Amino acid sequence: MGDLEVIKNKIFKDEKIEYILDALDCHNIHYEQGGELIVAALPDGDNKRSVQVRNNEHLYSRIRSKGVKGDIFNIVSYIKFNSFTQEEMRSSLHDSKMWIVSLLKYQELLYSDEEIQNKNNLNEWLREIKKKRKKSRNTIDTKPNKVIDEDILKSYLFIPYKKWVDEGININTQKEWEVGYDWSTHRVITPIRNINGELLGIKGRAMDDNEFKYLYLYNLNKSIELFGLHKTLPFISKEKQIILFEGYKSIFKSWQYGIKNVSSFEGDDISLEQVNLIKSFGLDIDIMLCYDKDKKEKDIKEQCKKFIGRKVYYTLDRWNLLGDKDSPVDKGKKVFKYLLKNKKEYMSK
Repeated sequence: MGDLEVIKNKIFKDEKIEYILDALDCHNIHYEQGGELIVAALPDGDNKRSVQVRNNEHLYSRIRSKGVKGDIFNIVSYIKFNSFTQEEMRSSLHDSKMWIVSLLKYQELLYSDEEIQNKNNLNEWLREIKKKRKKSRNTIDTKPNKVIDEDILKSYLFIPYKKWVDEGININTQKEWEVGYDWSTHRVITPIRNINGELLGIKGRAMDDNEFKYLYLYNLNKSIELFGLHKTLPFISKEKQIILFEGYKSIFKSWQYGIKNVSSFEGDDISLEQVNLIKSFGLDIDIMLCYDKDKKEKDIKEQCKKFIGRKVYYTLDRWNLLGDKDSPVDKGKKVFKYLLKNKKEYMSK
């Protein structure tokens, strides 16, 4: 996903905001604040400042007289598709996007050649993985998670989360990993995909510290999945190593550093199903556990035991480079690479 931000960025660069407002039959279109704000009246209104669009790549927008806030897609949803509530705007988001794409002839922005090529490369690797998994399935019989319709993603607004930008996860990385926002729960959302890239669910993270931190917006068994494999498997194969984190935010930072042979098990305990999935990647794949700073070494070793017969390593901050609850990636690329270089090898007794 992430095409919403790409489209907005191009609208800004091509200076098409005024053109869109005109196509929506808004009138009295003019600039304010030195050109930083474009304002207009609604098609049937006489308030000349009712519609407001920020003249930047984010296109933050509102209809002051109607209490509508969001971006240019929300303006289109309200005027063109009679969407007045947040739920209605989420439902019409795809229609608003396609209306703009059709108006401005931006169809080429809907698909990325790089994404298509990555998918082709991944399929070849996946075929080999599937063969190995069929042969090695000697654990409990677990039903796979149900694949859900991609159209569900139309209900969310795919915009970067500023707090994460401040924490070091840049806008491009957030776009690439489909970070977005859910109006109904007021959570930062990230789609959960299986090894094939199929959509399984949505994980929401609270923006308010007083709320429950994580919430899966669609039921799924997270213990049988590893986050990010649909993008990272080719790199795991190339590097002959998988780096495992507790949570997906660590993947985002590592990916941004250029270290892409990564995944996360979304918790502090690696399940038997996840262990077997990793083992199915091949005997030549080394395993590196990168737990947060607050994880005790004896507990890390308990997780290492699960990979008997494989080369297993783990990071341990013996130099107090990290904060008390930091992930190994949280103090930058240099510190992360130092921890990887000075890894410890698990030696079974």
